[in-house]
Amino acid sequence: MPEHRNLGPAIVIVGGDGRGHDLRVAPASIRSFASPRYGGNGSLRRAVAAINGGTVDLVVLLVRWLGHSEFHSIVAACNAAEIPVLLVAGGFSAARRQVREFLVSGGRHAA
Repeated sequence: MPEHRNLGPAIVIVGGDGRGHDLRVAPASIRSFASPRYGGNGSLRRAVAAINGGTVDLVVLLVRWLGHSEFHSIVAACNAAEIPVLLVAGGFSAARRQVREFLVSGGRHAA
């Protein structure tokens, strides 16, 4: 049987061109989904499916690269699944800083 390792909280990053893997925050498992402009609508649907699947602990929205409808569909899925949402107005540097603050604080900075 394969060994299962706890990679920390499962974080989903939505927005931008999908290069959220550049956001390295230990210990965390990070999946990124491009905004529809870069990744098509399938990327957004996969993000919503991951949220609805119950395997996500935190959603980071890079709002600079999301339209209103994309923003609302992700936030609605998070509200339904009771998953905290971290809104980041800047780029990846701001996201990295805010995710670290979120993890250190135990989740008190989520919107």
